Amino acid sequence: MDARLPTALREKYRLVHVPGQRRCRDWLRATGTRIDEGLPAEQAGLAAAQAVFPYEAARTARPDSPPVTELLSLGGDETAAGGTPS
Repeated sequence: MDARLPTALREKYRLVHVPGQRRCRDWLRATGTRIDEGLPAEQAGLAAAQAVFPYEAARTARPDSPPVTELLSLGGDETAAGGTPS
């Protein structure tokens, strides 16, 4: 996992704290699952953030933040091709 992912998640979803690696992996997994279920990447990422960070995530993502597909790529080995974490 790229070291930039926790900060990118914090900024995109306006989290109070920088998430640890476990919660980043949880977000990667939850986002991949939602994409597999047919949600567009941005909706999937926001829904996953609200599930993984229920007391911190904003109702909307920052519009000037990197796209979810870019954040998934920061997952490295944690994310398989197509957005689904391995």
